Amino acid sequence: DVAVIKLPHISNFTDFDALEKEPDVSLSYVDTPDALRHADVIIIPGTKNTLGDLRWLKETGLAARVLSALKTRSHCMLIGICGGFQMLGREIRDEQGIESYGKKSLALGLLPMVTHFEREKILAQVRARENGSGLEVEGYEIHHGRTEALHMREAFKIFSRQGKKTKGNGGYRSKDGRIWGSYIHGLF
Repeated sequence: DVAVIKLPHISNFTDFDALEKEPDVSLSYVDTPDALRHADVIIIPGTKNTLGDLRWLKETGLAARVLSALKTRSHCMLIGICGGFQMLGREIRDEQGIESYGKKSLALGLLPMVTHFEREKILAQVRARENGSGLEVEGYEIHHGRTEALHMREAFKIFSRQGKKTKGNGGYRSKDGRIWGSYIHGLF
């Protein structure tokens, strides 16, 4: 049971096309806390307005339900993609006014990281390796932001950007692996 939170400014719906085609996956787009009651996997997707959608997540009670699900159901997993990945951290800072005219917001506080919005938009095709399984993935990045993390495990190691060999981090995960996020769209 996979629940994708239907953020008001959700982007990149195609990230979940592959999951919709899996015969043993029940995928739904949800916008109420009760809809998360039985989810095995919760995904916070990409968004065109990260700070606005983070505020909405808190105001609707969805953020509290996500936190509760992680505490009370040991099998529940949380994934953040792009803007959803940024929301997993401690704080999102928008010193340059990309989305919010210089504001900073407390995020969900699930991973020890801080995101800084930057004027330069990252647009790149990437290839990466998932650090747990070694599985190669292909996808793309499209975001305003640089995420700094302390003492975290990488979820994906980028080895190619725009067809050129490179090294880079493709996201982070919690120690137990139940919470992870990435800027890479198209992972599934």
